Amino acid sequence: LMTEGPGYAGVIDLMNDSYPFGQWVVVTVVSKPGVGGVRLRVNGREQQVRDRPETRIVFDELNVGARFWSNDPGIPPYLRGFLRGGVSQVLLYDRALESQDIELVEKFLQENLTIGEPTPIR
Repeated sequence: LMTEGPGYAGVIDLMNDSYPFGQWVVVTVVSKPGVGGVRLRVNGREQQVRDRPETRIVFDELNVGARFWSNDPGIPPYLRGFLRGGVSQVLLYDRALESQDIELVEKFLQENLTIGEPTPIR
């Protein structure tokens, strides 16, 4: 699982754990400028961190499950790839939540938003 934005350097997979295909998971990303400013949690377990440049993030476009990039300097970045899976909800906050708030949100999602068995993807 990667997080990307203006000024990010290189491709970094932040996910340590693996999960069976078809299993619902709660993914939490906290992003604030600085060293180790981007943190990933999956099902309440800390994964990896990455640095975030001191840039402002503008949410005029958000891509979940795809990448917006190009390795060719002659071709501007474009949306490519896809998530072969499902996304139930995306929650955005106007600030980086503190640890206790993150734990409350994750607990609520895990206890109250039971989706049942995922539909197989063909």
